[in-house]
Amino acid sequence: MNELAYDIEVPGGVLACREAGRGASVVLIHGAAQNLHVWEPIAARLAGSARVIRYDLRGHGQSAPLREPSFAIHTEDLDRLLASRGLVDPTVVGFSLGGYIGLRWAAAATGGRFVSVEGPLASYAELSRRLGRVADFAALRAEFEAEAFLGTAADAEGCIAHTAALDGVPGEWVRRSFRRRTDGKVELRPTVEERMCHQAGLWAEDSVAHYRSVRIPVTLVVGTRALLRFRG
Repeated sequence: MNELAYDIEVPGGVLACREAGRGASVVLIHGAAQNLHVWEPIAARLAGSARVIRYDLRGHGQSAPLREPSFAIHTEDLDRLLASRGLVDPTVVGFSLGGYIGLRWAAAATGGRFVSVEGPLASYAELSRRLGRVADFAALRAEFEAEAFLGTAADAEGCIAHTAALDGVPGEWVRRSFRRRTDGKVELRPTVEERMCHQAGLWAEDSVAHYRSVRIPVTLVVGTRALLRFRG
């Protein structure tokens, strides 16, 4: 698959994007703790008959940092991407976290289509309450800190090789989620603070209200088993 790689300027940095194919426009949004590579097999198939754009969400891969505990910044980023590429009638496909972002976009969209893959079926906070879950951010931070990585480039390569073998994906997919800092150290993204921002945003999203506002076609896709493990 021949792809064009480019960056879109957004507040605080860029969105790192890939584009391939010609035809109707399809924008693919990945899930939490992933990057644009998770769509690789699907993008390759779609590019035969469509113009396919995928990108690293803010706080992921090689895109700008996430510092706001709100999903509004994600939909603003998506709007900037669509405008910069001249897309007025796109099909936006969001997986998991990407489904929440795509839904928020769809709630205000006047054209295009939205496909949610394992995205929100109800508000995250309400669903969590029904399942007996509480917003224990201290416990979440401890979990995220235990999973975080910050070290040398050599140590990062060891982590990349281990994760790629465990998940059965190419090393380059995992490597994209590691970024060198200005001090020379390499960190795994999303960082602890970026993951905390995502969690705060999830608990604040009113997905039911967004669905009520949607005026464009929506398709909900719910799977029964995971075909690919990829945590970025």
